[in-house]
Order: sequence, then structure tokens, then C-alpha cells
Amino acid sequence: MTAIRFRFLPILTLALFVLLWPRPSHAVWPHDPAVNLPLCTQPNDQGYPSIASDGSGGAIIAWMDARASSVDIYALRVLASGAIAPGWTAGGVVVCNDASNQFYPVVCPDGAGGAFIAWEDLRGSASDVYASRMTAAGTLAPGWPASGQPVSNSSNAKMPPVIRSDMKGGAIVEWQETGAGLDLYAQRLDGFGMVEWGPSGKAVCTAAGNQEIPALTADDLGGALFAWVDGRGANRDIYALHLLSNGSRAGGWPVDGLVVCNAATDQNDVTIAPDGAAGAILAWDDLRAGNADIYGQHLDGSASVLWTANGLALCSASGQQTTPVAAPDGFGGALIAWIDQRNPPGSDVYGIRVLGSGTVPNYWPVNGQVIALGPAYQFSPIVIPDGTGGAIVAWTDNRSGDDVYAQHVSAGGNIDFQLPQDGVPVADAPDDQQLAVATGDGGGGAIFAWHDNRKHVELDIYAQHVDRWIQMGAEPSMASVRDVPNDQGGRVKVSWNASALDLDPISYLSDYVVLRSVPAAAAAAAIAGGTAVVTDAADLVDGATMLLEISYQNQSYYWEQIADVYAVHTAGYSLTASTTSDSLGGSNPRTAFMVEARQGYYPGYWFSKKVCDS
Repeated sequence: MTAIRFRFLPILTLALFVLLWPRPSHAVWPHDPAVNLPLCTQPNDQGYPSIASDGSGGAIIAWMDARASSVDIYALRVLASGAIAPGWTAGGVVVCNDASNQFYPVVCPDGAGGAFIAWEDLRGSASDVYASRMTAAGTLAPGWPASGQPVSNSSNAKMPPVIRSDMKGGAIVEWQETGAGLDLYAQRLDGFGMVEWGPSGKAVCTAAGNQEIPALTADDLGGALFAWVDGRGANRDIYALHLLSNGSRAGGWPVDGLVVCNAATDQNDVTIAPDGAAGAILAWDDLRAGNADIYGQHLDGSASVLWTANGLALCSASGQQTTPVAAPDGFGGALIAWIDQRNPPGSDVYGIRVLGSGTVPNYWPVNGQVIALGPAYQFSPIVIPDGTGGAIVAWTDNRSGDDVYAQHVSAGGNIDFQLPQDGVPVADAPDDQQLAVATGDGGGGAIFAWHDNRKHVELDIYAQHVDRWIQMGAEPSMASVRDVPNDQGGRVKVSWNASALDLDPISYLSDYVVLRSVPAAAAAAAIAGGTAVVTDAADLVDGATMLLEISYQNQSYYWEQIADVYAVHTAGYSLTASTTSDSLGGSNPRTAFMVEARQGYYPGYWFSKKVCDS
């Protein structure tokens, strides 16, 4: 028998229904890291994926594809549910299948549910960089050539590009180009495929020596900040440059870049994250002390160095610390992860959060928090911000072949205590899962993609969603909300399917919270009368009269908790609940319900999609 704790709140008296958006649902995503979601299993190899958010909880993934006689570029959009988006073909849509070969695609959002995609292209006498734009519906965007737009008419050979949204409906592409050495160039493309920085792009750096490991981030004003490893001097140093939306250098920035770090010996593997104020935080590995350490620097948009000259030491532990990756923390700072060999013989993943001021928040350990301390080698870290100052950190893990693992670290530097300290598998099918990429789902979770050798013959593209607690399919799903007969619409039977975490004999859930939509006018009256409002479901208190506020597209929606149902390891649950009012002559007002699965010992919670009474 279902155990129910009802709570009756007297505040709802108006027969108004506010249509609420469908909350992200992941019912199609597999719940098993050995299964995952196949995106492309066509003949021959598919590899080297790149990923971007579609802005609606899903993602667009592009990859190299050898199903035909040449290597082509394909892409696919997967919805928040794990379903293929309407208009997109199962197995991928052709982005470019020119008769020559196309390699190493990179993707960024277009701000309208689609994506810009750039790649290295061999159709000419030397390698070039081309780009295209796919709409949210899986079609080529208006104005773009069928086989891609060349980003530069230069005859020099070009290396694989990097790409970022310009935050103004276009994209900025950067690449290495052969000159006297390796130089850096960039191009801005508008939403219709027009080049905006001249036919050959803008020079980022053409100084002597090689400029390598290009990185860029948008300045949120239509321009970009660039960083790279520079070989113009006796050692490898870190340089940066800011180009405005028209391609000109921002004031204060020298030709060929600003010296960020030219300390003794070499600096390598630079990464960059926006600070949200037209500046950026950089991190790199640095050999000035004789072994590789992690250093960082904060630059504003006017070429001012905001931290210690030549960089702030973020990790100077024993052993080698290399290949940092950085992501914005959402509050002007950055979250940085790296490969760490302080605990030989293998390698681990460590991370740190640094504020825009250059300080590390309290509770983060000196020299970083251990993220992955598993056996063997952990490498190729990825950082996906969770929207609250923390992050999901993922990596490739070879404790039993190359697999994809992940861990969540909070804004305060804590590893979620209910998660294994050596990480949670995202993909651990037989054989190798490699070159994982990831993007946020807009709700603190992430969508991953990688190329996969589980068939032992050829590579395929697989994907997986995890929520902010690295769980797969933990949200319950609504089965139905049905009117109770002969009561004039005053009561409904609410039914839902259990969460994947509601397992027998061991359940990771304590209960299900049933939530009912609150009409806008009734919510306003309740708030005016002193009813408490919370914005995090973890702050709902049993027995208290309070509202949960959820914002979507600058609009607030309100829910009230009407019942708790203990998790008792059944496949489904149901209860009878009242609507906001009875049906009256000439009207049949509707009420929305949703269910939250909740952990009692830790503030973990998962929402179903909302369902209206019928």
C-alpha cells in the first residue's frame, strides 16, 4: 500500500491555470553506463566528435564520418529526452560530403537551437578551413553554400580550427596557418555565412617562431580574446590578444599579442575561460620550477594584467601537473582541472576554483581538490559548470580499458559524499570509449559524446546524459493525471512511474514529493500574505506553507507541495489530489502536477515533466 503524507494548503482559491513549460525529461536516455545512446553506428569509422548545447537541454554533435569513399562531416541533434530532434536523420545529417576529405569538426551554438560547424578541408591544393551552419531543424541555414563557406582565401595551409559563438548570432573561427612559421588567424562569420573580417581573416599573431595551441573565448560584445603558446623567444611563452567585433585590436593590446607569461623555461597547454566582463582567465602548465605546475592569469578587455606578473601559482605540488582545462564559474572566476602525477605511478585529475580577484575560496585545498584518484591513469579532463559555482568534471579512465568517468565538485570544493571518490562511470562498455566531449544541459547536468569501439571492429559515436549528481534517468516520469468521475473536476488521480534509483532491496530515494501548480494571482496573494518562497527544491520543508519558484525565460512560475509519498520499491505510484477548483458551467480550468524524487540524507532531487489534468 502506498504510504502518503498529505499536506493541505488553503491559499489556492482562484480557478486560473498558467501554462508551464515542459521541464527537461531524459526518459529516452539509457540508465546503464554499459549501454549508452548510439548516435551513429554506420559502416566504417565515425570519430573525433565535437558538441554544443542547443539551448533547450539537448545538444548538437558533429563528427568525422567514413561511411562513404571519403571522410565527411556529419551532425545530429539530440533532444533533452535523448530522442533525435525532428528533421534530423537517424545516423546523422550531412554537413559536408565533398569528394575530398574533411577532418576534425568543431561546433558552437548559433543561439537559435542550431549550430555553427567548422573543419579542416582538403579539397584545395593545401588544407583549408571551411564552416557551415545547421538550423535547429537539421537543414542548412539560408545563405550558406552546400559544401561549406571557406573562412579565408589565403593559399597557405591551415591547421584544424577552433570556434566559439560571438554571442551576437555569428561565430568566430581561429586557426594556425603556415607562413615563415606557424601563425594565427581568425575570422568572424555572420549568421548567413558572410565573412566579416576580410577575405583572408585577421592576423592574430604573425611574430617569428611558431604560435601554437590556439584558444579563444568570446568577449560577449561580438569580439574575442585569444591565447596561445608562443615560440618567438628562447622559450615557449604565453601570449594573448583581444580583437573587437570589427576585427580591430582593442585599445592597449600590442601587435602580435600581450605577454602573459615569459618566466624562465617553457609554458605550455594554455586554456582560456571568459570572466563575463569582456575579460578572461587563462591557465597553463609551467616549467619554471623544474617540473610542470599549473599557473593562471586574469586579463581584462583592455590588456591589464590583474594578478601577479607572470602568473599566479594555482598548483605547485610535487610531480607533474599538465594540460589544464578551464571553464567559467558563472561569478567572474574559473574552474580549472588538470592531469596530476603527484601520486605515482599513475595519473589523477585534480581541480581548483579561483575567483576573479585571484583568491581561492575557503575550503578548496591548497594545490587543488582531488577529483579522480582511481587506479591506473586518469587523463583528458573536461569541466562543465553546474550553474551554481561548481562543476561536473569528467575524464578518460583506463582502470579497465579507456572509459569515461565523471565527478561533481561543489562551489565550495566538496566532492558529493554520496558519490564514489574515484568517480562514476558515464560509459564503461567493453573496449574503449575515447575523446569524450561534453556540454551542459542547462540544469546542472551534462550531455557527453565520444567515439566508441565496443563493436571491436570500427568506431561509432555514442552519447549519454547525466544530471548534476552524475545520475542517469533518476527522474520519475508522469504516467497520467485523470479526472475522478462524478466530482465536477474537483479531484484527479495522479500516477507516476518510479525513478531508476528506486530499487529493491536498496533504494537511493527517501520519498516522492507531489507538486501542484499555483495560479499566478493566487501565488501573488499568498506571497503578499507572507508565504515563504524558495528557489531550490532542496529548501522545501515538510509541513511548512511555502512555494517553490522556478524561473523560465524571465517568467516566474510557482508550485506548492501537496503530498509526500515514501519510496517503497514499486514500479509505479498514484494518489488522489484536488485541483485548484471544481469545474463550473462553461469552464473547465486545468491544473498542472509534477513529481520530485528526493534523497533524504542528501539534497539530491529529480523532477518529472509536468502533466495537466485531463
